[in-house]
Amino acid sequence: MLLSDCMAHCLERHYPAFEDTTQADVVLGVLRREGLEAVPVLRDRKFVALVSYADFYRILEKKGTLEGLTMRKLGLKKAPAVASGDDLFVFFSRLGSISGPVIPVVDEGGVFEGVIRKDRLLGRVAEIFHLGAEGMTLELEVPAFGMKISEVVDAIEKNDATVQSFGSYIPSPEGEGMVIILRLIAQDPFRLVKNLEKYGYVIRYAAPLSAVTDEDLKEKALEFIRFMDL
Repeated sequence: MLLSDCMAHCLERHYPAFEDTTQADVVLGVLRREGLEAVPVLRDRKFVALVSYADFYRILEKKGTLEGLTMRKLGLKKAPAVASGDDLFVFFSRLGSISGPVIPVVDEGGVFEGVIRKDRLLGRVAEIFHLGAEGMTLELEVPAFGMKISEVVDAIEKNDATVQSFGSYIPSPEGEGMVIILRLIAQDPFRLVKNLEKYGYVIRYAAPLSAVTDEDLKEKALEFIRFMDL
């Protein structure tokens, strides 16, 4: 998924940004007035750095004033940005290198396009992977080798469930198992879990089984008692 696809929902093109010839006290005034934590600094429309309250306070502690200082004279460190053509998920591996609450976005030539707020980006990713309140989370422990994801999906869909997204990880470097995490819609979560256990899958986590009503659970319990009576 290209970052540009996500930007249709998240990119703020009118977020305040300033050329590095702007007076520093003007930029600080905007931060205070708009209640922002950081704003981009540009040079000839190309992104250079993010400036935050911490940067201004550092200069104020050292010089005592911002009078006569332009943004270029603050000695800001060059900061990374993301290009709108980047892949969204490859970009996530670099997210930790961008400090602050906003992510600067540039075009292929480095020209500033706007920012994406990190909380909105994370919200968009949650939508993509269906991590909201609706749906069910299922964690299965499977062998790290020789197991096909298609087999797992097939077993789940045979039980009237639809897989919406999935991921995987290895719990420990020494382990031989892998954990598959699935987000799905299940008609009957209780039956799904029990049938998967019959197939030999190890269920690490399944929620919410509370999606099954108390009446449903009561009926299942009564069915089991009747079966035992037979």
